[in-house]
Amino acid sequence: MADEALKEVELLGQCTPHASLLPLLGYCVEPGRPSCLVYPLCNGGTLEDRLKPHASGAQSRLTALGWASTPATLSWGSRLTILRDVARALEHLHGQRLLHGDVKPSNILLDAGGGAIHARLADFGLARMAKEREQAAPGASVASVSAVKGTAAFLDPIYLQSGVSTELTDAFALGVSVLMTLTGLPTSDIKQRCRLMLKFPDTPDRWLKPGVPDEAAGKWDGASAAGLAEISAGLTDQYEEDRMPFAEALQKLEAMAVAVEVVDIAAATVGEEEERCCIICEAAPREVRFACGHALVCRGCLPVVVNKHRQCPSCGVAFGAHPVAEQGDHVRAAPTFVLPA
Repeated sequence: MADEALKEVELLGQCTPHASLLPLLGYCVEPGRPSCLVYPLCNGGTLEDRLKPHASGAQSRLTALGWASTPATLSWGSRLTILRDVARALEHLHGQRLLHGDVKPSNILLDAGGGAIHARLADFGLARMAKEREQAAPGASVASVSAVKGTAAFLDPIYLQSGVSTELTDAFALGVSVLMTLTGLPTSDIKQRCRLMLKFPDTPDRWLKPGVPDEAAGKWDGASAAGLAEISAGLTDQYEEDRMPFAEALQKLEAMAVAVEVVDIAAATVGEEEERCCIICEAAPREVRFACGHALVCRGCLPVVVNKHRQCPSCGVAFGAHPVAEQGDHVRAAPTFVLPA
């Protein structure tokens, strides 16, 4: 674990900061102690959990982040800008000859601030320096699936055959992530279920359920839905020479984000602020921050938590002699979690 953590620290140290990359704040790899990497808390959850909040484990993870109830479904406009942010992050990494190696919705973290949902690409455990893809000599054996690293549904067939990851590897994974974000479907057999969408991306009338835009995201702009389908099809094509260049995919995402003028993001942020109520009574605002750093309950419910539960309802840390770090009206507008002083 220490070697893996050091590798991640080293690679991130070679990368200049970017607004859509989760920054490393600190680390500890002291011999004889558990390795620890410290990143900012993104209280919007992961893109995967927000696309499928009722899936196994999603609700508990969102609750741990301070959500008193299931958050509102991400609008199609928010999904578009999230994908644009991730593409920007990958362009920045690739410009420095770095590959992420595990692009997927569960590694895309969301935060809300300034009236917009902002996405950050996270988890650099499989990041590596990029290499030029080598052509296998005739008759040479190819790498087995067990020799490559990543998440199966997002692994590029070209990578599986060559065993050498390039920018194409990340781009393919982004293409699958785009398809998931557009349709709201899980990865299981997703390309087969969306085969008509991928075959005819510019002809939505030929698409058939379940391979259609996710209705939970609201009434999609037709051009934006078709554009995302085109990007997904282009980045995941079977043959390298037929794939959409990544720069073109990013350009399309940027143009769509500007063209649709995503105005519903501010409304989504308001919805998140409304969720900041006490997780016990779900009525009064949160006015108490525990010593562990979580602000989850109102002052009226504080005795119940301290005397009955005797531990933080989010992280489970047992209360000591002084369970409360601060309380008052000012906690209402503060972040759900802050690092203890």
